[in-house]
This record gives sequence, structure tokens and C-alpha cells, in this order.
Amino acid sequence: MRWFLLLALVFGGCASKSYLLPAPKDVRPLASIQKRIGVTVEVSEYLLLGKVAYKRGNTLYFDEEVELAEDSRSFLQKSLIEYLKKSLQDPYVYAFPWEVEQMPECVVRLEVKDMYVDEEEREGVAHVELMINDHLENLTIKTPWRGDRISTMYGLYEAVLERVATEVSRSCR
Repeated sequence: MRWFLLLALVFGGCASKSYLLPAPKDVRPLASIQKRIGVTVEVSEYLLLGKVAYKRGNTLYFDEEVELAEDSRSFLQKSLIEYLKKSLQDPYVYAFPWEVEQMPECVVRLEVKDMYVDEEEREGVAHVELMINDHLENLTIKTPWRGDRISTMYGLYEAVLERVATEVSRSCR
């Protein structure tokens, strides 16, 4: 009996899969901006759990079989900085708190209110608040179903990064 419990504990903990989300590969070049850009990212508390959230009806669930190797805030902050550097051809993109001699000329604040896979609509959905300098925009970003939750969520991350980069390109000239 003890061996059975021990085996159940050992193999029960191995049922989930851990995913390290890769940085987006296809970065669409936008207008070159040679300004210091400061970036800060905040997310809703449930996005710090490192789980893929999905929605059925009006209820939000977490995929217990999938664990992200890092929380959404950390991933988005690092990825957004790299995405902006590549898409804007600008090496001067920094995370808050600013550890540079001069303050940023353009401040980007991304707050992710919701980010989940809607299983009934078969799409990824993100509700974000984007503030660039003093201009605030509430955005809803959607992506199509990609065959499973983790692929759909990855596509949603890419769509959020691309949309933010587009808005920064327009606003920080």
C-alpha cells in the first residue's frame, strides 16, 4: 500500500507539462525611432500563476496540465522590450525602473486586464490598457484558434506585442 501511494505521488506530479514560451520570431519592421523608450508591464493577478487561462461560458479556468516556465508579466516585459528594439530598430528600450542616465522620451505602460483562450469562440482574447506618454487606449486583441490552448495563447502573446509595437511606432515619433 505504501509503495502504491509513493508511486502515485511521484508520477502524479509528472503529469503536467512545462512550456517555455519562445520570443516571437517574426518581427515586422516598423518606422525607425531613435528615442529612449521606457517600458513597464503589469498583469492581472491570475496571470502571475504561470497557467494558461481558458474560458467556457462565463467561467475562467486554468489548464492544470500546462505550466508556463515563467509568469505572463515577466515574459511580456522581456518580449516587449526585445520586440520594440527589433521592430523599431531602436536599441534604446528599457524596463522600469529606469536605470539609465537620462529619462525616457517615450513611456509605454501596458496593463493586461485579461488574457485567455475562449474555447466556445475558438479564439485567444486579451483585454489590455495601453498608455503611451499621456495617451490611454483600451484594446481588445483577438487571435484565431491554433489547434490547442498553448499554441493559441502563444499566438495571442505575439498579437499583443505586434499591436503595442504598432501603437508605439505611431505615438513616439
